[in-house]
Amino acid sequence: MLAIREDPAGGARTVDAGRCTECVGLYARVMCQVECPVEACVEDLALRESESDLLAKARRLMPEHAFGHPAPSHFR
Repeated sequence: MLAIREDPAGGARTVDAGRCTECVGLYARVMCQVECPVEACVEDLALRESESDLLAKARRLMPEHAFGHPAPSHFR
């Protein structure tokens, strides 16, 4: 599941909102914000999703993954 794509010409990376789960179900922190070397991650407030919606998306995108209970989340 690749939500982050790098521009083939180099430079910017973009996040595919349809694949991004804000790492809910996988990590307790949003990893793109942790890994970004310039702190350039900008949240699109028009695309806000709830924790339950993001976890449902993660389960749909990664049906083979065994999600814990409670699943890791930056919401807590």
